[in-house]
Amino acid sequence: MKKTIALFAILALGASAFAKTYKASDGWKPLFNGKDLSDFIVEDGKATYAVKDGIITGTTTVPSPNTFLATKASYADFELVFDVKVADKLNSGVQIRSRSRTAEEGKPGRFFGPQVEIEASPGQSGYIYGEATGRGWLSPEPGSKDPAINQHSLLKNGEWNHYRIVAQGARIQTFINGEPVADLTDEAIYKTHSEGHIGLQVHGIKKDLHPMQVSWKNLYIRKLDTSAVTAGEWTSLFNGKNLDGWIVKVKNTPVGENPGNIFRVEDGLLTVSYDAFEKFESRFGHIHTEKPYANYRFRCEYRFIGEQSPGGPGWAFANSGIMLHCPPPSEMALDQSFPNSAEFQLLGVKRTTGSLF
Repeated sequence: MKKTIALFAILALGASAFAKTYKASDGWKPLFNGKDLSDFIVEDGKATYAVKDGIITGTTTVPSPNTFLATKASYADFELVFDVKVADKLNSGVQIRSRSRTAEEGKPGRFFGPQVEIEASPGQSGYIYGEATGRGWLSPEPGSKDPAINQHSLLKNGEWNHYRIVAQGARIQTFINGEPVADLTDEAIYKTHSEGHIGLQVHGIKKDLHPMQVSWKNLYIRKLDTSAVTAGEWTSLFNGKNLDGWIVKVKNTPVGENPGNIFRVEDGLLTVSYDAFEKFESRFGHIHTEKPYANYRFRCEYRFIGEQSPGGPGWAFANSGIMLHCPPPSEMALDQSFPNSAEFQLLGVKRTTGSLF
């Protein structure tokens, strides 16, 4: 008989997973040193870039084609975060996995590849464009004639905005201020651009609009190990947007109810928090897949943030797990703490993890 998989959140987290903490211990590295542009090279255009107080600012120059401040280092599979502020009438973007054309590819030296759009709202920020690829938009949404689909207002005009980009294999996901925007799987662009440079764009503009600026800060990147992932082999259990496909069961609460929004989606992450309650009060919670599974391989990333929920047992500190081969949550008693299952433990704070019981 096929059984479900449940993610176990005993006490979970006292703080949001959207916290702006990018630690070396989690694999994060600054994309630039915060002082100068020695780790970058300017590609194509004549726009100027300067660093002040840890902020990179690009300023338009006319006449000039699109200009890119490109990393000297190249990246394949990665997660990139940054904050950006752009002039309302200036189009910008961040190139990923991009490079200069070879002579065989035509227009040698032209910097090209996937670009994550940055522009004022309402607009197409976060969607993915094929810069100088001859394909135009890679994300399907901007090709729609429906303005409700191809434009949004997630980017706050005149303010700093937080971007997150995840590139794994042929899949590219983007988020603005914690909200998902693009989720693109494009085997063709991955075939030609599986690895390349990050590039901060200052778009070419008309003379009467000059000067305009776009600024970036808090740029961090971490490499992702996807060597075990091949096209068509893995299926995502989580859509990065909501809890569709999952069923919540919390002790002393009917199946399907999610008291205090314990299980939630923040910045594309499946997050657990008991911040709505003053005390834990034995609210052991699990979130089950709607679909049952029999023979499978399962992989995930996890982390603990914040303090333990008040009133929780000491053994449960930084203690979570993957419950395997669970009966349906409808078979759990109202006051049942855990489903009858095998548990793959996920522990934190320098403790051995991965035990199965």
